[in-house]
Amino acid sequence: MADAFIGEIRAFCFNFAPMDWAYCDGSKLSVNQFQALNAILGQRFGGDTYTFNLPNLIGRAAIGQGAYAGQGNLPLAKVTGLESVVLNEGNLPNHTHGLNANILKPASPVPQAHLPTRFIEPNNCAYTNLDPNTYLAPATVQEWPQNQTTQAHENRQPYQVVNFCIALIANWPEHP
Repeated sequence: MADAFIGEIRAFCFNFAPMDWAYCDGSKLSVNQFQALNAILGQRFGGDTYTFNLPNLIGRAAIGQGAYAGQGNLPLAKVTGLESVVLNEGNLPNHTHGLNANILKPASPVPQAHLPTRFIEPNNCAYTNLDPNTYLAPATVQEWPQNQTTQAHENRQPYQVVNFCIALIANWPEHP
């Protein structure tokens, strides 16, 4: 395998972690046993005085650290985002519009400009011949009942599963 750096993460298309590599699954490792890797990672992915955690990329997408529009600065090891979300009225834009209808009586059932594509019977109204600005009966237009429960929907981008592994024992990365 090409030379790796301690703490380097690679994607593998086989179902095991190579020798001197470990899955990026959030595992807790001993500081004493992996001193060099601990010097690179520290406790930024979790841990305490005697242990440190590996990054956990199970079900997660990795992105580069730095400033993102609308997100501010995303520091190394930041975990954000949700696998599923529940949408509510606050997530939806306002939606209003008028309804324009024509009360002309077409002479044939053939579609015409500003008239529906088909009439059941020629010379009859498609809608109504009532006065303009007649409101629909309240029983025919309703809001979604407020007591309805909503359920979360999946919020992940399309994905292909591979194994992300981190180098435990490898070359020390020289800082420029």
